[in-house]
Amino acid sequence: SRPGKSPTPSLLASKNDLQDWIGVAMDANRRGVEMNFTIIDEASQSAVGTTSFYRVVPEHKRLELGKTWLGAPYRRTRINTAAKYLMLNHAFEVILANRVELNTDTRNVRSQRAIERLGAVRDGVLRCHTIMRNGFVRDTVNYSFTMRDWPATKAFLLKLLEERTS
Repeated sequence: SRPGKSPTPSLLASKNDLQDWIGVAMDANRRGVEMNFTIIDEASQSAVGTTSFYRVVPEHKRLELGKTWLGAPYRRTRINTAAKYLMLNHAFEVILANRVELNTDTRNVRSQRAIERLGAVRDGVLRCHTIMRNGFVRDTVNYSFTMRDWPATKAFLLKLLEERTS
């Protein structure tokens, strides 16, 4: 991995890569530039993924929710919905954010569908937005939730969570 920049979870090839990635996340938490969280499965008390607040722009009360990954058995389960509900609730009711953004690669259809299932609004595609580690120039799909959306989004997510527990 590069100094100060750990590999993304999908590129972790070794225990050392994982330790580097966790170290960078913990350092970002300590410096107050990100809020990185572990997603725990309550039933097994096992770590099953991670998610973060980053790219925080305090003067505009805007932040990004992302860097999310879940182990394959936990995708499309209640766990992701619950994690996103907790994150959005914190963003809008504690941090008092105006906007929470989610971004994903245009090629990552699974991620787009997961974001859409949560009720995020697709704002558009940012063309030639990011240069990937392999040099590929990525187009990014941008989604958001806003403070105006939050009451309806909150009710929607709580209903989803209720349906998935009954």
